[in-house]
Amino acid sequence: MTKPPGTVAGWLASLRADGAVFGAALARPEALTRPVGSCPGWSVADLAAHLASVYDFVRTQVSWGALTAPAQRRLDPPQPAPPDIA
Repeated sequence: MTKPPGTVAGWLASLRADGAVFGAALARPEALTRPVGSCPGWSVADLAAHLASVYDFVRTQVSWGALTAPAQRRLDPPQPAPPDIA
C-alpha cells in the first residue's frame, strides 16, 4: 500500500488505486499459486488473503473516521485464500 496522505479521501484513494493494481495482478493465469519471494512459504493466494484482511481493517478504521493507529490490533494468522478469489 502506498503511504497514506493522512486524510479520509487520500486513504480511500490509495486503497482504490493499490487494490486495483493488485487485483489486476491476481487475474493473471496461475497467479495465485506463485510463491512470494519476500515471504518464504507464502503463495500469492496467501498474500491476497492477508492483504484482504489488512484492507478490511483499514476500511473499517477510515469509515469510523480514525486517522491515527488504534491502541491495539487483533493479529490473525493468514488464512489460505479460496481458489476462486480472483
